Amino acid sequence: MKRLYVVLGTMLISLSSILIYAHDYRPLLVQVTEEPDGRYVLRWQPSPVLRASDQPVVKLVGAGCKREADSLLVDDARRNSYRCGDSPTPLRVELTYPNDNPSLPTLVNMTRADGTVVQITGSPGGQSIILSRPQTQSLRAQAYALIGFDHILRGYDHLIFLSFLWLIIGTGWTLIRALTGFTLGHSVTLAVASAGMTKLSAPFVESMIALSIVLLASEFLKKDRTTLTHRYPAMVSALFGLLHGFGFAGYLSEVGLPKNDALTALLMFNVGVEAGQIVFVLFVIAIGVTLKKFGAALLSGKQSLVNEALEHKFRMSVAYAGGITAAYWLIERTWGGLHL
Repeated sequence: MKRLYVVLGTMLISLSSILIYAHDYRPLLVQVTEEPDGRYVLRWQPSPVLRASDQPVVKLVGAGCKREADSLLVDDARRNSYRCGDSPTPLRVELTYPNDNPSLPTLVNMTRADGTVVQITGSPGGQSIILSRPQTQSLRAQAYALIGFDHILRGYDHLIFLSFLWLIIGTGWTLIRALTGFTLGHSVTLAVASAGMTKLSAPFVESMIALSIVLLASEFLKKDRTTLTHRYPAMVSALFGLLHGFGFAGYLSEVGLPKNDALTALLMFNVGVEAGQIVFVLFVIAIGVTLKKFGAALLSGKQSLVNEALEHKFRMSVAYAGGITAAYWLIERTWGGLHL
């Protein structure tokens, strides 16, 4: 039994250390500018989630394209220039990662010689993005859905919040109603903020998201069944969802929305977020059921009280790990916001 506690404790400590030092997840931003004389200027912003040794090499590839100069660092962005002749071969942006591909989404903004701007979104893991061919609506919608799905599964603060909802509410229809409330809440503010109707500062939003996790952790640890979360889970999760929606909107502003199809892209991003949320909640429930059965099998089903105590200790360990992580985030983000 003590060995099991040691294993669980080690897992939780390791997970907490990963979450505490996690960075924001943002796409790789690439800008291609076509000059009237046939020259192309390629600029890309290094991803903040990758170390310098893991940053990709970005190239403009096409028949007749020759790089004019080596990569330059201008305003924290890499810059290359190319001379490309007329050719039926479509131009494309190619990414080459020195190590494993981290499956980052890529956002390409291309400014043509006539001043028109084309935005092309590469799906996570994509390493070749064609520029000369218009991106179909279905491919763009799929890309935004994948970006939303990938973002929620890397948004550790949102995932911890969902875990606490499960810890407090349990499974069943009550959890479904709470998740529905959370979905409705963040969908509203995601749409409103993305439309530019209102905006909150990123440090404030990130600090408040951390605070929402701390509040849920304290409610769970107090075991008070008369709190608002226990009595009105859908309402509370919807209110917190309004806050988390601003966090999603802040990320989406980094990705950008296509001007000619912003509504569809926004909708598909939200669909991706919801799909990732459902997958994560089902995974957490499966882990909980598996551990419960494992405990029963370990105890040969004869010591139900001991089994319940084991489950309780595990749930409390998860709560403390999540609460401490969120408290660290709250202090770090508040302090960082004050010194911007």
